[in-house]
Amino acid sequence: MLRDIESLNNHTAFLFDKINFLMDATIGFININQNRRVSQLTVFGVVFMPINILAGVGGMSEFSMMTSGIPWQLAYGALVLGMGMVGWGTYVGLRYLEARKARKGSARAG
Repeated sequence: MLRDIESLNNHTAFLFDKINFLMDATIGFININQNRRVSQLTVFGVVFMPINILAGVGGMSEFSMMTSGIPWQLAYGALVLGMGMVGWGTYVGLRYLEARKARKGSARAG
């Protein structure tokens, strides 16, 4: 009877080890996916931060000295175009830096 109980204890420990391994693997997979999503959100935040600053400055100067004498259509069109260019430039700059970082990492590994 004691041998049967010991055998069942060993088998139960084996099954628990298997379950713990599977749970750790699942948690690791979830963490990898979350890290990818947080990285994407960080890139979006970095790209849109300068645009928000420009929008804040442009929005506060609606009828101020910055746009006096300029038709509002032209002033806001230029502001939107400038925001688009800053956002595009930030995005291209980030892609360039990420590619350079990846090339340096592969050169060190290779």
